[in-house]
Amino acid sequence: MKLWDMHVHTLWSDGSTPVCDVIGYAAKAGLAGIAVTDHDSMGKVSEAQAYAKQFNIDIVPGVEISSMDYATGRKVHILVYYPKKTDVLQPHFDGISEQRRRAGFEMTKLIQKHFPISVEQVLHYSKDSGTIYRPHIMRALMDRGYAECIYGKRYHELFGSNGSCRVKLIYPDVFEAAELARRSGGVVFAAHPDVYDSYDAIESLALKGLIDGIEMRYPRKKPENEAKHIELIKKYSLLTSGGTDYHGWYTPDPNPIGCCTTCEEEIIKIKELADKRR
Repeated sequence: MKLWDMHVHTLWSDGSTPVCDVIGYAAKAGLAGIAVTDHDSMGKVSEAQAYAKQFNIDIVPGVEISSMDYATGRKVHILVYYPKKTDVLQPHFDGISEQRRRAGFEMTKLIQKHFPISVEQVLHYSKDSGTIYRPHIMRALMDRGYAECIYGKRYHELFGSNGSCRVKLIYPDVFEAAELARRSGGVVFAAHPDVYDSYDAIESLALKGLIDGIEMRYPRKKPENEAKHIELIKKYSLLTSGGTDYHGWYTPDPNPIGCCTTCEEEIIKIKELADKRR
């Protein structure tokens, strides 16, 4: 049976693993393909497609768009597969990247009031990424012995909801983000509903015809919410997928590539819809 992992992050965003290793791991896991879905960037898709040829791994071009449901104050992540008009997405990519970079410098300055880390250390860990993420700052703290892991007690003290050094980003409204994804000509999925309890927003998106599918299988899915997923899928005739949301060890709950997958029948439906939008 051919299987794909349709939600994979690389070192380019907030993952710990370079593109070449991500593809190597996918090959060792026996996968037919993966979707490279870095946060708010497609900067490594072409490199992944080129490198994957030697492993005969199918690379689905994708991206995970960050957005906010301002009615509930909850984040909503949107997966876009096979976007045809990437120029439509580029202003969003550029804006979020610059926000993250500015926030990274601001958070580093705040942390320097308490811990002797340097901007140079943070830039060292973010040099292979498209911008600065909080795990890069945590790596600098770990180097100096002020943290034992990325997402531990120190992280929550600094960057949790009431963290002393947290700098918030201004994400686009979820409906604007979904409309942007639609204009790109891609196939639009709602990512991991349980992670941010984004069911209300997802139902509204489905009602407006702004999403095509929902991530059905993912590591942080709560068994008691299986019925909610099925209800949305049936009610709005949504496509389904499975993905690991792989971040390597830059995550509180590490999961190997391929632990949640998408079957060939699901992939065919996604590709057929993508082809119709050419």
